[in-house]
This record gives sequence, structure tokens and C-alpha cells, in this order.
Amino acid sequence: MALHVDGIFAADLANASGSAVWSEIRTDIGKRLRAWYSQKDGNHRQCALAATLATGSDDFKGILVPLLTDADNQVRLSVYHGGAELLPENVGSNWRDVIRGWSEEVRLDFNVQLAHNPWFADVVEEIALADPSPKIRWNVAHMLSWYGFTEKVEDLLKSLDDTSLREALRTARPDEIPTSQWPRVVAVYEQMHMEAGDAFERLRLLGILQAFGGTNIVERMKAELDALGPDQLKPGDQQGQIRWALDEL
Repeated sequence: MALHVDGIFAADLANASGSAVWSEIRTDIGKRLRAWYSQKDGNHRQCALAATLATGSDDFKGILVPLLTDADNQVRLSVYHGGAELLPENVGSNWRDVIRGWSEEVRLDFNVQLAHNPWFADVVEEIALADPSPKIRWNVAHMLSWYGFTEKVEDLLKSLDDTSLREALRTARPDEIPTSQWPRVVAVYEQMHMEAGDAFERLRLLGILQAFGGTNIVERMKAELDALGPDQLKPGDQQGQIRWALDEL
């Protein structure tokens, strides 16, 4: 009855009613939703797509998977932001094997979108840890940190080697990194500081080290400021770093 009024509502009801009901109505709902999706109007197609997701069934994976793996990022995002939540089961009962064959960027979108739902935290951690991409593991850790899953974030960060962690830290904030991992983070930043050839870059890194609990920051800031030459002290783009250091001191 709902199918004649609102296809998305009907799909929600079908999902909530369980597999026994779905086996009785899947043919009727499938026929209606596919006909809806075949419309030329983009708004109708988007609503039909949302309805296929809402069923929680993999009956429509022939429609969904090509969209989720499209080379165009906007096409992929249109599925995730189309009005219904993607469930892993939408892409098949063997969804873990399916997504393993996708490209890194496609897998990243899939994992990050799942991570928006804290109820999927265990599943997201599992598939991220099994993924060979450090980029995916860091981005999932970043998302899970928002929801306070400290132990999961720790496990994901521990799975990163120093090179991958160094790359991830370029966009990280201290509140996203569990304090148990700060000593390792400090060691990575200390290495970056030692390699930096520019005085202002070293000052910037000292500011980050300070946030992560680095040691002897004041003395090292003084040394960097003392070593600046007259040309470096002239008004310019780097005055912000100098002012910051003076304010901290």
C-alpha cells in the first residue's frame, strides 16, 4: 500500500519488516523502483536511488555498484548524499570481497561515509585495518576520533609506519591524536624539525611540538630567534611566526 504513495517510505517499511516479508514483496518493489529510476528527470532518479538504498537489499547492486565506483567523485558522492544511508549489504552479502577490488579513492569514500555512523564503528575499524592503504586507515581514524573511539583510533595509528604517520600528521590536530600516541608523534616531528633547513619552518614545528608535549621548547625558540639575521627580521610574510614565538616566550 505504501508503494503507491511513497517509494522511499515503502522501502523503509520493507527493510524494517525483515527477510520473510522481503521475499514476498521484493518483486513488486523491485519492479516499481527500477521503473522509477528509469525516469529521465534527475530528481526522480535521485529519489529512486534513495529508495533502493533504504531497502537494505542487494537486489539493486547492479545500479549501485557502477555509481559507487564511478571515476567521477561527484557521481559517487551523489549516492552517499542522496537521501538514504548506504548499508554495506547494499553492495552484496560478500561486500568485503567486493570493496577489496575497488580503487583506493573509491574505498576511501566508502569507508569515510560508513564512519559517519557511529553504529558502524566496529565494522569500519575492521575493514580499515585490513586495508593496505595508510591513507584510508588515517582518514578512518580521523573520523572515529570525532566520536571518541579512542582505542580504535590508537589501533589504527599503530598500524601506520613512521612514513605514513608523518604524511598523516600534516593535517592532524592534537585533539585528534590519543595522548598514548603523543610520544611517537613527538618523535616524528622532532625528525622533521631536525631536517628542516628554514628557520621559520623550525619555529612552526616547535609550535606543533609544544602542543604535543615536546620538551625544551622555550630554550629552542630562543635559539631560533637569536639566530635570525637582519633580513629575516624585516617586515614580511614571516612576521606572524616571529610574533607568535615572542608571545609564547
